[in-house]
Amino acid sequence: MTSTLWREIARKRNAYLFIAPFYIIFIVFMVYPIGYSLWLSFYNYNGIMAPQFVGWRNYLHALQDEGFRRALANTAVFTVLTVVCSSVIAIFLALFLNQVRFLRQFYRGLFFVPAIVSLVVVSLVWKLMLNSEVGLVNETVRVVGRWIGRLLGSTPAWAQHKYHFLDHPNPWVPLLTVTFVNIWGVVGYNTVIYL
Repeated sequence: MTSTLWREIARKRNAYLFIAPFYIIFIVFMVYPIGYSLWLSFYNYNGIMAPQFVGWRNYLHALQDEGFRRALANTAVFTVLTVVCSSVIAIFLALFLNQVRFLRQFYRGLFFVPAIVSLVVVSLVWKLMLNSEVGLVNETVRVVGRWIGRLLGSTPAWAQHKYHFLDHPNPWVPLLTVTFVNIWGVVGYNTVIYL
């Protein structure tokens, strides 16, 4: 039994040597830090004095903190909305791309662009687009409102406001705005996966 196991390992030695760097890096930079953080979470440690075991007290303290609970709820909303919406939109886009014959490669590339553009660039572009003074989104709302106002005889109230998407007093507006931007960023990648 053991001799066959060692023969099998020796036969696949080159494959294991090629895979080894990944596992070493993965263990050093992922498994160890997560395990150490988990171990440290059960201790009271300030970086200078010796750690003191406190058990579940850190977790109970975190769960009693209003800011932590709010962050947990925001993370849950962000995650659920991103996963559900990006999956549904990506499926519909993949179905569309399977039906269209003209410029199929162009559309694939167009939908995939947000996945390959730098996150810093995407963040800056969206920050400018959502700017309450000169942003493209606010200008579009105002132009559409004026156009509707010409048709109806008076400009709607929603078209007369400057919208503050990222620093709105209602906490749902920035959360949903950031979620929308994230969905926009991942839907192209998901579309290519579904193709």
